[in-house]
Amino acid sequence: MKHLLKFMMVGIVLTASLTGFARDGKYDVPQKVVKVIPAGESRYELIYFKEGPCQVKINIYNAEGKKIISEQLNKQRSFKRIYDFKELSFGQYQFELIDKDGVLSKTIFYSAPVFPSAEVFITKKDNEMLEVVVKGEKIEPVKVMIYDHSHKLIHEDYISRTKGFVKMYDLSRIAHSEQLIIEVVQANRIIKKTSI
Repeated sequence: MKHLLKFMMVGIVLTASLTGFARDGKYDVPQKVVKVIPAGESRYELIYFKEGPCQVKINIYNAEGKKIISEQLNKQRSFKRIYDFKELSFGQYQFELIDKDGVLSKTIFYSAPVFPSAEVFITKKDNEMLEVVVKGEKIEPVKVMIYDHSHKLIHEDYISRTKGFVKMYDLSRIAHSEQLIIEVVQANRIIKKTSI
């Protein structure tokens, strides 16, 4: 009996809640929803939801107010559209949407993706080999710089892998110095420096 009473109370509350949202036998749905959301490292998705046909002019402006994209869309219903900013500078951008209801603006800030710093291990092996281990599931490209004792660059290697790696360097071919300085550089900053 106690469970039946709880079930009936929940049913009454739920019915009252749904009735509050109903209008002329239909549920209240927002007249228009416009969003611009991140959809990847350099991509943004424009979501335009509205009942009926959608005639929209879309302008995108950079931080200086220069129009960089302009297009007219005539859709039979709501739509989603992806915009890729990879060829554009980092900074603030404004989406301007013009439809029969007026002008609506949405602002985004396009910035460089943030990758966690890679974990780096540098080991000199007995056989004149240098092992560089870079660990990380998702990493930015790295540079391995090898300098002699006077800090003269004697070898540079650019590695553009997106995941961790192990690389061996034959020091007998590239280094003729007793002391070497090795730097691993990522995003223009030294993430590991060691002397061997």
